[in-house]
Amino acid sequence: MKLNREYEICLDIYQYLNDKPTKCQELADKLRTSGNHLHGLTRLLRLKGLVRILKGPKGGIMKPDHKVSALDVYLAINNNLPQNKMSEAPSSKVSNSILTLLDATILVE
Repeated sequence: MKLNREYEICLDIYQYLNDKPTKCQELADKLRTSGNHLHGLTRLLRLKGLVRILKGPKGGIMKPDHKVSALDVYLAINNNLPQNKMSEAPSSKVSNSILTLLDATILVE
């Protein structure tokens, strides 16, 4: 199971989201990444329904109306579960424990 920089940025996005739109470039500056990079990541999150996007001059990124877990974000960014999920190998037991923890970590209520 690999936790990468993209996943870290996506988790960090949620500390700045609220019910009012946040401009992508403003968020990118806070997260110390490029606007284009953040736009690509928020697109993945939007396609999975994990953020809302309001278009237009007063638009931006907003939190969704439903619960989002760290596991939801992991799956959106990585598109699948680790290969060794549900196997009996010691490393898969660690991965399964991590997945359980991610699922219990709620980013948006």
